[in-house]
Amino acid sequence: MNMEYFDSSDTDELTATGFKPFSACLAEAVDFAAMAREIGPGCDSPIEVSLGVRIRKALRVVGDETLTCQPRYFLDRYIYDLAISRKGRPFPMIIVECDGKDFHSSPEQRQNDAKKSKLAASKGIVLLRFIGSEIHCAPDDCLAKILQTMRFMRPAQLTQAQCDLLDAAGIKRHPPLRSYEPDW
Repeated sequence: MNMEYFDSSDTDELTATGFKPFSACLAEAVDFAAMAREIGPGCDSPIEVSLGVRIRKALRVVGDETLTCQPRYFLDRYIYDLAISRKGRPFPMIIVECDGKDFHSSPEQRQNDAKKSKLAASKGIVLLRFIGSEIHCAPDDCLAKILQTMRFMRPAQLTQAQCDLLDAAGIKRHPPLRSYEPDW
């Protein structure tokens, strides 16, 4: 099921009370649910679904059909959570790992994560890791970091015009930058 992106600028964005109209909220919820149903079977956790849907919605706004986001990307003997690829490239440009505490806190799991990171780097793939609480509490900041990484890659994977489309759709592209250091 492919639904058009709801652009709140097409309607009165805020009612007199300062809230979005119910119809706008409903359209966004239905769109999110449809995308979650599409991506969900390939994901291992709700945080992967949540971030994967946000990435796909942003890529749809960009309007570049050569950009895709797929769950469960296989590289050698490892499985990565989400991969952002450009058709025609042999490898994804960005791999996103959604690190929940239960599966990434033991010494063995950390060692496995380090090997996955090293393998991705050896293939020229940018690997971004987000802990579960980041994705749960600040998913828009996670998406913004991904989009910012795409914009400043060499060569850039997002044009200024595409960034303008994201801005117009209200998708944040500039996260508060923090280093990834899990505290478990």
